[in-house]
Amino acid sequence: MDWRCAKGACRLRTLVLMAVVVLGVSSGGCGDGARRQHAVDAALKAASAALVAGDAAAWYFALPTEGASAALVVRQVNVGLARYTWTRVHAKAVPVDGKPGRYTVRFYGQLAHADTSPLVCECVLDFGWRDGRLKVVADRTDQWARDAYYLAFTDPVVLVRPHLVVVGDDWQRPLMARIAAADGQVRRVIRRLQLAPDSPGLGRKTLIYVCASRLQAFEASHAFIDKHMVAGERDGQIFAVDVWPAYWKRYASDIVRHELTHVYAGKFGDGKHYVGLLVEGLAVAVEGGYDFGPLRTEVARGNRILPLKKGLMHGRVWWDGLSDHRTYLAYLEGGALVKYIWKRWGLKSVWAFAAAVSAGDATPVGIERATGRTLGITWGQFYKGWKGYVRTLR
Repeated sequence: MDWRCAKGACRLRTLVLMAVVVLGVSSGGCGDGARRQHAVDAALKAASAALVAGDAAAWYFALPTEGASAALVVRQVNVGLARYTWTRVHAKAVPVDGKPGRYTVRFYGQLAHADTSPLVCECVLDFGWRDGRLKVVADRTDQWARDAYYLAFTDPVVLVRPHLVVVGDDWQRPLMARIAAADGQVRRVIRRLQLAPDSPGLGRKTLIYVCASRLQAFEASHAFIDKHMVAGERDGQIFAVDVWPAYWKRYASDIVRHELTHVYAGKFGDGKHYVGLLVEGLAVAVEGGYDFGPLRTEVARGNRILPLKKGLMHGRVWWDGLSDHRTYLAYLEGGALVKYIWKRWGLKSVWAFAAAVSAGDATPVGIERATGRTLGITWGQFYKGWKGYVRTLR
């Protein structure tokens, strides 16, 4: 279907939904509870259709306002989301306990040519009946959430590739293009992880957001971006931070390959407790290209900076107070750990070991039991073999 024809069809559906909203609300009177929820859902459905159709008039008709804060938030959401071309948009309104008429409203959107519908906007709104119509009467959104998710981008462009959809502001085009050019890394990661063709999510495009700063990355993801990170993965989406341009210019493909490993590895190492050393270690092993010299030196000196067992007991590999050097050692240590198990016992044992460690207790005894149960040797034997393997890495 030609895009203009699709827009026309969307506008027709929007007009029908607008009529439903007016009729439904007018007949509702001063009802509350389920009746109000029905009216809010109908209004948001019409507003979502307006976004897909690119019809601003229909958006404002679906969400009439009363009061300055209400008018401002409805306008800001429309302006922010109308910058994108949507294939599908839907919204959910969740009542706020103890606050009749107040809802947490979440919009989920599917970009043109993408095949996932992530959260693109969230706000807290008060709805009330005015002159026989349901209106937005106040904005209760927290200040830190007003420019969140897709509203974090003020001049957005979208680059689409066979396996990737890259979103960012127009001035980030050079890095966006570099990341989009790494589309072929998807096949490489899938082959390296030996994933079956019918693995969940294997055919989906991965969304990558390019952010100019860690603050923008936080706004876009609502996830903490550590000072050590140039990219991070959350819920199958990747957030890239353009803080070290020279680094991105040289290693864009490697970084994308690393983060795609997190995307396709799914819940690897994330059971009862999160085992960051293994999670990052798998990504390091798949990414490749690391210099293990610092780890060889660390192991030769007794593995005192980050003892292997202690590293497995921690969650994140970049916990508070960890220096840049120790963070890098943690990545190398995790990579060497995964590579050692992979080489001696095979990839299935890597998954089994990660599952056993994350499902057990984050204690020395728990790790020793996981080692014996999955690899068939004692921790002492394993640790000795691992140190010998590290000495062979370059």
